[in-house]
Amino acid sequence: MHKLENPARLAELSPPETLARLGLKDKMTFADIGAGTGIFTTAAAEITHAPIYAIDPSANMREILSSKKSAVALDQVEILSDVSALPEKSVDLALLCTVLHEIDNQEAFLQTIAERLKPEGRLAIIEFHKSDSPFGPPLSIRLSTDDTTLLASAARLVERERFTLGENFYCVCFGLKYI
Repeated sequence: MHKLENPARLAELSPPETLARLGLKDKMTFADIGAGTGIFTTAAAEITHAPIYAIDPSANMREILSSKKSAVALDQVEILSDVSALPEKSVDLALLCTVLHEIDNQEAFLQTIAERLKPEGRLAIIEFHKSDSPFGPPLSIRLSTDDTTLLASAARLVERERFTLGENFYCVCFGLKYI
């Protein structure tokens, strides 16, 4: 089993419930950015029949996603290697799950995502709390909720909601500032 599909991690992230809380509904376009093994991609396919983009720079992860797409007949899923391949103003809900802390130029990355959101679109960022936990990245590269909000504001994103997911994760949801 891949570490991204660890049962404890899946229980805390609870993809179907988290997507419902974020407001994903049928006919909404979803982008799973840093999709990994596709835990949110497959959950989204149970909710919406609109296009779903599973984006991951890792060829290994895209291979896993492609296998899942074939096995589960996820016809509306398009697998991409880079967020810049998304059409501008095309996404209702974008998700970064435990990805932002790994990105080198975080502000530019978030700006690229913001350009892909529809005017009323939202970006949800899930990260590890900035405290020690049994799994996750080193404390030195973790982002607090305030760090995440500050980075997003530089990309013209404004916080709409925040909540915790289990003991190890938080989620902050953003919309475009001019809305």
